[in-house]
Amino acid sequence: MSISSLVMFPPEFREASIVFSATKQEKFTLTDLFLIISTLVILLDVATAACSNGQCKILDECSSNQDCEAGLYCFSCPAGFSGSRCVRSTVTNQFKLLNNSLPFNKYAFLTTHNAFAIDEYPSHTGVPRITVTNQEDSITEQLNNGARALMLDTYDFRGDVWLCHSFKGKCYDFTAFGPAIDTLKEIEVFLSANPTEIVTLILEDYVQAPNALTKVFAESGLMKYWFPVSKMPKNGQDWPLVSDMVQNNQRLLVFTSIQSKEASEGIAYQWNYMVENQYGDDGMKAGSCPSRKESPPLDDKSRSLVLVNYFRSIAMKDLSCEDNSANLINMLRTCDAAAAGRWANFVAVNYYKRSEGGGSFQAVDLLNGELLCGSWIHFRSLHSLIAATVIQKNFNIILLNGLSSREVRRRQPKSDVHMDKAVGEPLKPCHGQRHHHNDHRNLPPPTSLKASDALPLPLYLTNGLFFGLFFSVAYFLLHRWREKIRNSTPLHILTFPEIAGIICLASSVVYLLGFFGIGIAQSFISRGSQDSWDVEEDHMTQKKSGLCAAEICSGPAKSPAASLAPVPSEKAVNTMFQSPMLGSDDEEVIKGVLSGDIPSYSLESKLRDCKRAAVIRREALQRMTGRSLEGLPLEGFDYESILGQCCEMPVGYVQIPVGVAGPLLLDGKEYSVPMATTEGCLVASTNRGCKAIYASGGASSVLLRDGMTRAPVVRFGTAKRAAELKFFIEDPANFETLSVVFNRSSRFGKLQNIKCTIAGKNLYMRFSCSTGDAMGMNMVSKGVQNVLDYLQTDFPDMEIIGISGNFCSDKKPAAVNWIEGRGKSVVCEAIIKEEVVQKVLKTNVATLVELNMLKNLTGSAMAGALGGFNAHASNIVTAVYIATGQDPAQNVESSHCITMMEAVNDGKDLHISVTMPSIEVGTVGGGTQLASQSACLNLLGVKGACNDSPGSNSRLLSTIVAGSVLAGELSLMSAIAAGQLVKSHMKYNRSSKDVSKIASSN
Repeated sequence: MSISSLVMFPPEFREASIVFSATKQEKFTLTDLFLIISTLVILLDVATAACSNGQCKILDECSSNQDCEAGLYCFSCPAGFSGSRCVRSTVTNQFKLLNNSLPFNKYAFLTTHNAFAIDEYPSHTGVPRITVTNQEDSITEQLNNGARALMLDTYDFRGDVWLCHSFKGKCYDFTAFGPAIDTLKEIEVFLSANPTEIVTLILEDYVQAPNALTKVFAESGLMKYWFPVSKMPKNGQDWPLVSDMVQNNQRLLVFTSIQSKEASEGIAYQWNYMVENQYGDDGMKAGSCPSRKESPPLDDKSRSLVLVNYFRSIAMKDLSCEDNSANLINMLRTCDAAAAGRWANFVAVNYYKRSEGGGSFQAVDLLNGELLCGSWIHFRSLHSLIAATVIQKNFNIILLNGLSSREVRRRQPKSDVHMDKAVGEPLKPCHGQRHHHNDHRNLPPPTSLKASDALPLPLYLTNGLFFGLFFSVAYFLLHRWREKIRNSTPLHILTFPEIAGIICLASSVVYLLGFFGIGIAQSFISRGSQDSWDVEEDHMTQKKSGLCAAEICSGPAKSPAASLAPVPSEKAVNTMFQSPMLGSDDEEVIKGVLSGDIPSYSLESKLRDCKRAAVIRREALQRMTGRSLEGLPLEGFDYESILGQCCEMPVGYVQIPVGVAGPLLLDGKEYSVPMATTEGCLVASTNRGCKAIYASGGASSVLLRDGMTRAPVVRFGTAKRAAELKFFIEDPANFETLSVVFNRSSRFGKLQNIKCTIAGKNLYMRFSCSTGDAMGMNMVSKGVQNVLDYLQTDFPDMEIIGISGNFCSDKKPAAVNWIEGRGKSVVCEAIIKEEVVQKVLKTNVATLVELNMLKNLTGSAMAGALGGFNAHASNIVTAVYIATGQDPAQNVESSHCITMMEAVNDGKDLHISVTMPSIEVGTVGGGTQLASQSACLNLLGVKGACNDSPGSNSRLLSTIVAGSVLAGELSLMSAIAAGQLVKSHMKYNRSSKDVSKIASSN
């Protein structure tokens, strides 16, 4: 068969371009040969580029699922690429990665959030359902595609256990999906058909009926697969081997969010065994992985499992493909650092199959590589993925790991479950076993991005146009060329059609060369830049080390890989219930708030813009009340910084002036004390006291105790049983055990003592613990909860009435705080020289001592004061608290103070002291994180946490507070003794345009 017949050109074209016949006299030219070879190469490339009938690989264009090979399905991701392409639909079987099984906690599992909330799931109540959904596949399809952990919300409803996507702990007809037993039976069928698989159920549990959950599990037939609580490690140790779990047929793990059910029904309390990050929008902020409030801290290694949530508060299909791709991998790395170097075991997502390529399946495969081998899969591929996603924002293309889809096809071998494969010789396997999972560490070095990497979106149009143009113009020009040779016409004499043909031919050649050839050429040009990757290979591993306080405030240390900019994601308007008002201008949203259609508290989550939410809420409030907020500032404040931690439903902020008193010479160091107050004369008076202390050589302080308290109240059937628990707790042998249980809640919280008191059959237990640099209320509460859970095992008849029984005692004047102390107990003292008392304070020692006895001691006793044996300690405490981001309400017990004055050195000098048993301060958490308050802490040198000596910053702050109170007491008492109190307040509490002049006159 001749080449001409193989190519099947028209006869004229064969005669013009290929002359092998002996009857032809013209010679075969190099031009003819070039055209033939180019045509064959193009035709072969076109033939190999097309795919269908199960041959399309990842990111190939497709028209249906049947076009994609095994493990892929045809999907269109609006955020990542237009048109439809093949993306992954299954996860690798993690239990087949090793010949010998590993512990259960050494694997990662794809987890479907609200697995039951499925699109188009039929209503079982007869009422149309109006709640949002989170998945598209049935439970069976989710399990078949590799999901091995399911999140379910269980409720009491219609006398049974139902699955609902509801709110406030109640299920309604319009939020119910169906009876839980239907879903549980699907899981039972899967476990029966797959005897080597393990399934985990994570229940957001609102079922209050006794033993209702146990009953529905028994009725579904799942109890035969139950993994007992007694075999679950609670101390951070490894779980049983997967092979043992399979062999014993204990292949169903169930976790509940109700703590008491572990003892009553044998269902594991989730946070006894795992840590979890914050779910919803707050858990998706780049570079941050906060702990869920119900969970122990992520870095608590007494829990063996790690759950990472990465899904929006309101599920949005169109954004899920972007969420489940590079952004998800970025977050897994962030959470690894937050969890003290532990990778996630469970990865929970919405619409788990939606992605820009590998998606959540690829993320789980990468985690399994890390959990098995102990090192992050080579991060260069992620670098290329991030860069490629940025480019596709502008060019509407999608690249996978820096490779075009043609390159991916060329580099990937076939597999039963498709994923990005590496090429070359495998590395030495970890654990002495050969792995069958993906190992990207032996990927070839990534190339820089090329023009040939970009696949134009309308490929079938442009290819068809230029291929047709190339062949038709080539045929025309070759035909004209043959005619000129026959007619002896000079070849350089061109007609207009020939000129147009040459231009069209050049255009088509440029296109085809750009499409197929640049990649080959550039691979040689850019080879030199690739070599640097080999040199830097050993420097790509993450180094974990201790961080100073400044680094803690700014986030974890960044490795070269971690410093890569995350893939940018576009803000999207929340479209829950498809409300048309949220897509309109502010005026329409304001009307919705006024009418009640849009709750004011939900504006931040719906608008995704905290500043805009505050503006709209403010305007709606003004219209609703008919009163102006013109004097309340709105601009110049970071409303995102208070979201979820400091203030809800903001409409502005209140300005409080901050003054500085000092320098306060305390323990040999000078401090400038910030004070936020609207009371004139307060800062000036404290400043005068600092001056007197400084002139007398300074003050000294001593910290007596450091322990935050929380006192739960529990009830028994009899006083005798309450007393038995009291004796049990007070037994020194039991205290050590309770300390271990308590201390699991935090690496900083250390139990110090437990003081018990009984009222009837009720027992109050006052726990005291150190809390590091935090004020510590949340920390001690978590530890108390751990102890209560533990005690219920030995005292099952103990009824927990409340985590706080007011024996703590918080934000209330109480004798227990005055006697036992709460927070920091500090004494601060100074000796004020006689000449300073006379010149600076304008009084004398004898007068001050007498006034203090009759006013602060006798007068307070006559008034029945509780902790108020002072002149105005509350003034200074409150001003410093507001300036430094403390809880102003804790001024109540923090201002407990007794001021003592005594003549010393033969009556010449004055000894003054303040004893403050309940100073409650912290330098991390709460309002200390706000910019203004953080600046004031920085002024004092106590910003953030101190890693070298945890708790030293908060302890120093407490002594500064006591020293400031000492200065304030000294100055006010002197003003009263000298009869200057009214005069000074008349000057400083009245408006004046020349305050500085008045101040200087003193």
